[in-house]
Amino acid sequence: MRIRKFSRTVFIATDMEISEKKVIELQELYKKQFGEEISYEQAYGLGDALIRIIRLVYDPFYGKNNN
Repeated sequence: MRIRKFSRTVFIATDMEISEKKVIELQELYKKQFGEEISYEQAYGLGDALIRIIRLVYDPFYGKNNN
């Protein structure tokens, strides 16, 4: 699966910050996988999107509202 390049960066607020170290690691992984560099902002946006997707899958099974 190929992730398209961003024409602009959009930030959506989450209650979790992504560390600078992890954003840089994501930039390195992206370059290794796709052979293209992405900006810090793009990597942060991808990391944020990944966290939101994981929460969508994880929360219905293990979320705070389920007993």
